[in-house]
Amino acid sequence: MGPDDQVAASVGHIRNLPVGGDDMGIDREHGHALKYVVSDDNKSVVANLRRLAKAGIQRMYRGSARVRAQIRVKAGLSDLTF
Repeated sequence: MGPDDQVAASVGHIRNLPVGGDDMGIDREHGHALKYVVSDDNKSVVANLRRLAKAGIQRMYRGSARVRAQIRVKAGLSDLTF
């Protein structure tokens, strides 16, 4: 890494299935796809990652997953629109 490089982390899961509600996070109109939401305590993390992405970064890396929980974190970041 060089002096101009920045590192930002998602610090774990940033999206989850919604709590409560009638649909329980399942979109029945679109093949029963799961509907994830960004939790309130992670909205600032997502906003920061989006800000960095829009600032013209040249590369974004996602860490490789070694355990099952990390796979979900990686997928959650992949699905976000930057």
